[in-house]
Amino acid sequence: MTEEKLSSDIGYAPTLNLVGEEYIVAIGGINSDSVNLFDLETNNWIHVGKMQSIRYGAYSLYDETSKIVYISGGRDNDQDNTLDVEYFSIKDPKLFEIKIKTFNYGFSLRRSFPVAFQLTDSKTFLICGGSGLFLDEDTNTSTILSVYDESCHLLQDLHKEFSSKNPNIALNSNFVYFFINDFEVIKFNMLESTFSSIIQQTVGEEEKKF
Repeated sequence: MTEEKLSSDIGYAPTLNLVGEEYIVAIGGINSDSVNLFDLETNNWIHVGKMQSIRYGAYSLYDETSKIVYISGGRDNDQDNTLDVEYFSIKDPKLFEIKIKTFNYGFSLRRSFPVAFQLTDSKTFLICGGSGLFLDEDTNTSTILSVYDESCHLLQDLHKEFSSKNPNIALNSNFVYFFINDFEVIKFNMLESTFSSIIQQTVGEEEKKF
């Protein structure tokens, strides 16, 4: 494998996410509105285009069915994180075009540096933690677990205090576990789309649904 020179279009400290098995997407960064793909087969960078605004701390969601990459969250140079959701299709690399999409409950997508990933059913996304809408790092870190279907319609929000902006997450069979703090774990049942809280007590554990 040869070392490929980093594209000059890529900003400083971009968001990097895996897109299927073909690409790594590089989104924005400090003073950057650029979106680029790294082709894992050819080891080459592909310039996708420019977003409407600089985005630092953004994240992406990839819909494997439609081959669409959604870009959300982050903030611009004015610390504004009310940015629209932008998206592009990777079906034809010669026809890249970044467009804007409006989602129901889109305000809950407006976060910086969250944990975001697609669940094993390939139709549901979880977006967890990160800095919230008002950018108060000490008291207003986002406490929402947003579960979206493939059209990014909100299925469920969970308001829960996290011990950090980016809680540890583990996948196991049909469950997602969120390690919130030293004594509590939130379990999400992907088959039933339900949450429960596992509390570590002095003797044993107690699980409560909510």
